[in-house]
Amino acid sequence: MKYIKQTIRFIWQYVRKAAAWYIGIFKGRQGHWKMKKFFRCSDGKKGHRTPAGTFKIGMRFTPLEGKYTEYWAIHVTGYIHFHSILHYKGTHIVAVPTLGKHISLGCIRLATANAKWMYFHLPDDTTCHIYGKEC
Repeated sequence: MKYIKQTIRFIWQYVRKAAAWYIGIFKGRQGHWKMKKFFRCSDGKKGHRTPAGTFKIGMRFTPLEGKYTEYWAIHVTGYIHFHSILHYKGTHIVAVPTLGKHISLGCIRLATANAKWMYFHLPDDTTCHIYGKEC
């Protein structure tokens, strides 16, 4: 894997057609990466696919509120974020627990505890590589 030398950590998302949606969190340097975490996720549904490419994560929000509430959101690009599964508006009651499917409007959903871990442990400017075609 070739990534920017200065990268200390990066996120790699890979989606296979065989219903295996995961995020790997790595630490190290070019040629010497070690996986630290491996989380199940969901991504964008048809018409709202998660964009592929290499990005730097940045601003953080909690909660994000609309029809539902998403916790522990981290900006990736445009309107795309990593965030928790959906909760009923203004509560911590899970409304849509689904992971492992194309289900979002482009964001990458994670179990709430995993989104919280990323929110507190990944520094701004962490490289995020979303692999493949529009996922």
